[in-house]
Amino acid sequence: MQTAVYYIVLALLWGIFSLVSFTVMLPHPITRIQKLLIFLYTFAIILIQSFTSLRFSLFSVILILSGPLLLILLFNDHRAINFPCALLNLCVTISTSYLLIAIASYFFIDTIFFTKYPRLFFLYFIIQIIFTYFASYYLYKILLFSYHKSKASSLKEKQLAEQLDQVRTMKDYTDKIESLYLDIRTFKHDYINVLSSLHGYIAEQDYRGLEDYFHKEILPTGTKIALEDSIYGRLGNIQNTEIKSIIYAKIFPAFKEGIYVTTDVREKIANYPINTVDLVRILGILLDNALEASLASEKKFLSISFSRDDESIYIQITNSSPKIDSIFFKK
Repeated sequence: MQTAVYYIVLALLWGIFSLVSFTVMLPHPITRIQKLLIFLYTFAIILIQSFTSLRFSLFSVILILSGPLLLILLFNDHRAINFPCALLNLCVTISTSYLLIAIASYFFIDTIFFTKYPRLFFLYFIIQIIFTYFASYYLYKILLFSYHKSKASSLKEKQLAEQLDQVRTMKDYTDKIESLYLDIRTFKHDYINVLSSLHGYIAEQDYRGLEDYFHKEILPTGTKIALEDSIYGRLGNIQNTEIKSIIYAKIFPAFKEGIYVTTDVREKIANYPINTVDLVRILGILLDNALEASLASEKKFLSISFSRDDESIYIQITNSSPKIDSIFFKK
């Protein structure tokens, strides 16, 4: 009778241990019904093993812990995360159980000894429960800490890289604004000079010279300004500040170098199926290459077009380039 009480208490402790172990280790909580099933399953297996045989072998430990593992795999909503943690618990428990059994065997403690001294048998499994629980728990905590630390480090590096790209983009945007300001100042200075020249022709009543001056100086300048304004106006359909800024930043030096630039953005484009920072970097490289090739050619031109359909966005960059030697063509 006393031995039976020990077995029942032992089964209760194992059931509680199994329940607490899985509950603490799992990142996502399990339901009350699942907790009850884990407890009853462990309690029943231990009780059956106790009253039928005292040989708590490695197979017994696997049988005890495979039930909760199967329950999590089949019925838990967070099985993708909970299952590896439960599997870790199973492996640690098996390892520690095997270690304790090996130690007991080394000291010639077998099932006959446990039958003769049930209190020592009871104490043995209490020690095994405590040791297994703490070994599983702290190993899990160490692995979880290492995982979160590694994940936080990777996330921090990614955030720093994105911030650096944003700073570079803002620098390009600031340089573009500064260039705009300098162009406005230059235009203001040229405008005053034009007015002074017009005043000189009018004061001398040199209307023939005034007409020649208008066609040679003022009209081409007005056409150029209208063209640039039209180009910038078309870029207004690009509903993304970073992308618009990088194009502005590349078009300005193109105008100053005498490159004929055209743009074609007929529809409003806001969302891009790629990270904006990556797209800005790609556009910057492509436009730099296009400008370099255009400057080396006789007829300098650069064309930028954006178009879209229901599934994709198309960006086309066309530019002039130097004549390619015939040695690069297959005969």
